[in-house]
Amino acid sequence: MSTPLPPSSPLGFPGDSPKEPAAALAQILGHWQQRLRAWACIELELRRIDEVEWNRVWRQVETELPKLAARTRHGDEVRLAAAHLVGELARRTCTKGQAPKQARGGEGVQQPEAGVPSDDAPAQMTHHDLMDAYEGCLAALTREERRALGLRVVLGLPFAMVAEELCMAAETAVMLVERAARGIKQCMRAKGIDC
Repeated sequence: MSTPLPPSSPLGFPGDSPKEPAAALAQILGHWQQRLRAWACIELELRRIDEVEWNRVWRQVETELPKLAARTRHGDEVRLAAAHLVGELARRTCTKGQAPKQARGGEGVQQPEAGVPSDDAPAQMTHHDLMDAYEGCLAALTREERRALGLRVVLGLPFAMVAEELCMAAETAVMLVERAARGIKQCMRAKGIDC
């Protein structure tokens, strides 16, 4: 399945993850930080996490994840343990008031505008513009679609584990991921971005 992702997206690609727990742990601690940050945003229903707060979360991940990984038998289990850990730590560390703060400061107008791009596409789209558009499209999905896509694409988990995590049949998980991917593709095209 081809999943629409902008260049240099923090979202990853399924199938590029090692199966051995030690190799998966090394990959996560080495260069998976952006994937897990993207997952934390999905779990907390935020578009972005503050840099200082994320650094705090990541230091805890580096400390606690090796202990969790030592109890796993497979790389997929390490990735799922990392997702649970990041979600839990981010929930405790990151301000839950990010969205309400925007709404209070902007009299309830700024928050919706943040997810809606301008109809006039810029002459030359920057990486920042592309990521803004992508994040807006991701935010337009249902929570279940975002979580399914995140488990499959951000974490590269097999559909059986996606289904188990979401408490649904594997066929339903496949359909959910495909629907989410189609939704993002259509949304991006509607913004004038071919993917």
